[in-house]
Amino acid sequence: MRLFHFTEKVNLFFILTCIPLATYWKVHDPNIVKQLLFGIFILIWSLLYFIKIVKIKKFLIPQNHLSYSAILFLLLAGLSLILSKYPIIGSVSLELMVCFIIFFFLISQLINDHKGAHSVLEVVCFGAFIVSGFGVFQFFGIDFFPVQRDLSRVSATLGHPNFLAGYLVCTLPLTAGLFLSCPKPRKRYLYALYIVIQSACLFFTLSRAAWASVIVSLVFFGAIYLRYRNIHLSFCFNKKKAVFAFLVIGIAVTALPSVIKKIPEPEIARLTSLGSPSTQNTVWIRWLEWKGALQIIKNTPIMGNGLGTFSMLFPGNQPPEFSSVCVKRDEFLRHAHNEYLEIWSEMGILGLGTFLYMLIAAIISGTRLVKLNANDNSFFWLLGLISGLIGVSFHMLFSVSFRFIVVPLIFWSYLGVINGLTHVRIGKRTVWELNGARRLIFMAVSLFLTMFLFFSVTRTFSHFAAERYFYEGLVNYKAGRLQEALNDMQLALDNCKTKPEIYYKKGALETKLGMWSKALTTYEALEKVHPDFCHANFNLSLCYLHLKDLTNSIKSGKKEVKLYPDFAEQYYLLGKACYLNNRYDEAEAYFAKYLQQNPNSASAHSYLGNISAFRRDWENAISHYKEILSKNPHNPQARLNISQIYLDMGDIDRACENLNMISQETRDSTFFEGYKKIITSIINKLKNGYNEEYLKEICPNMAGYTENRKDE
Repeated sequence: MRLFHFTEKVNLFFILTCIPLATYWKVHDPNIVKQLLFGIFILIWSLLYFIKIVKIKKFLIPQNHLSYSAILFLLLAGLSLILSKYPIIGSVSLELMVCFIIFFFLISQLINDHKGAHSVLEVVCFGAFIVSGFGVFQFFGIDFFPVQRDLSRVSATLGHPNFLAGYLVCTLPLTAGLFLSCPKPRKRYLYALYIVIQSACLFFTLSRAAWASVIVSLVFFGAIYLRYRNIHLSFCFNKKKAVFAFLVIGIAVTALPSVIKKIPEPEIARLTSLGSPSTQNTVWIRWLEWKGALQIIKNTPIMGNGLGTFSMLFPGNQPPEFSSVCVKRDEFLRHAHNEYLEIWSEMGILGLGTFLYMLIAAIISGTRLVKLNANDNSFFWLLGLISGLIGVSFHMLFSVSFRFIVVPLIFWSYLGVINGLTHVRIGKRTVWELNGARRLIFMAVSLFLTMFLFFSVTRTFSHFAAERYFYEGLVNYKAGRLQEALNDMQLALDNCKTKPEIYYKKGALETKLGMWSKALTTYEALEKVHPDFCHANFNLSLCYLHLKDLTNSIKSGKKEVKLYPDFAEQYYLLGKACYLNNRYDEAEAYFAKYLQQNPNSASAHSYLGNISAFRRDWENAISHYKEILSKNPHNPQARLNISQIYLDMGDIDRACENLNMISQETRDSTFFEGYKKIITSIINKLKNGYNEEYLKEICPNMAGYTENRKDE
């Protein structure tokens, strides 16, 4: 059994260190590599655990509020998936949640005493130290990953600065607790180094929410310390401590101005524009996101809408101001930037209540452990553990990092440690002797979970392959190798049919290659997978327009402008579709809206000029064509259109005058047909019959045209 116990510990070490460090740059989503490793490690650990239990013929069932709430939360997630309109999307979230719940119980089964818990938490801090080291190097321009990326905010190996910030919010208070509880001076210096590196890295993420969360956790740390240690604070410095403090403060004061100078001006603006209505990452934008989330919740507050549905429902419930932000940033919202609101919107008030029940149970159980160990060295690291949990709970009010693997990995490991220590404290475990029917039940459940985890790993492998093909497709797309990029996107889609970005980019490639029917099929498939995906309706409208299905083009276009009223390109498409469908009043209104954002658009003015000409509103038509000429005096089509209008008005001299202004170089084959038509009309309208000399006099460019007159 010692071998099994040792192997489980080694497996846990790899989970807590390798997963945060793991990265692979030839995928579009760096999180997929961590998910794949996590699934493999959990599968291996589960198999080891099942074999161990069968050998010892005893199964320990935990009995406390934390265990009950975790199981209840999983059951409600499953129910949410069953009731969801989009179960395929939610199944990915449920798979990961099952893996985390299994991870939680495996850790709690592994913890038998304070020493075991302390070892687990040391591994957590060691992993955070290594990751933070990567982040510090990045800030100073040393990046170990051969991909070009923005390093104005460091992300280390986690793919995004906010994910790194959320991770450090969990680990910094724990590292402080381990520092204070360590009796060995040399090891305390090591923990001090951990704290310095993690703190610097947290600062370099430039995450305001993370800074606030760490402050909240440290305030909690200090309050509980004063409450339960029953000692007075004293600030006695010996000579060594005074010298050390002086050096630390001196280095910090000297380095800080240089560090601040390295922060780019846009990031400084983002940090200072807390409440301004801009496209920067401000409190104003967060408020708009939360308003949209609350609108989703308002529609189904009790049972929610199903796992993974938030990003689908948000576009139809977003505030108008936020749709403008999406258009300016050319992106859409995937998560609510508030985990509690997102859980509520997807799992209803029951799911949110269960999650809060689990969180509160963990904090209360942990605080009791802190109180019971008030006079022991374990007091500090237990307090650091609970403070980290408080910090990440506060951070979830503003972040999306809990939706990615590393932060929930630490979160569930903390819960597992608390659960295991609670069992040690209260001794409440039901022991199943595995014989007869119980043995069969356990083996059946073990077999089911093993098959589930194997299926999950297999699917994650497939998604990993999809991310690789998607990445290669993007590389080929940027290099102009469109057909190769399209082949890559098809391979990505063959491996993963739940990621909307693959459909979207595949459709974009098909439109660039003129494959309008195939592009339409791709975007229709996207609509089924993710309704109202960012600008999917615009692309549907574009495909329908090219395929001459004007009714559906207008229908999709109207849906797009309802979601994104500031998206100017859609107004142009709607105007064109209505124009071709002879709905001139609507076309005029849409082109006018388009011109509000693109006043120099020659094509929009041309369409409006045509509409005015059809109505015989000559003055307005000429003003639109002249608007084109004011920007491009050599535009031949505008001159030709003006000539046609003067001809219709009976002013042959002005018609000829505009024809003469058309440069000979601009007369291409497509333009010549219209030019020839107007000349024929002028000839037919000349008084006293046809007179070539008179024609040459008023329109010299028409010389040599007489031989074609009889054919007209």
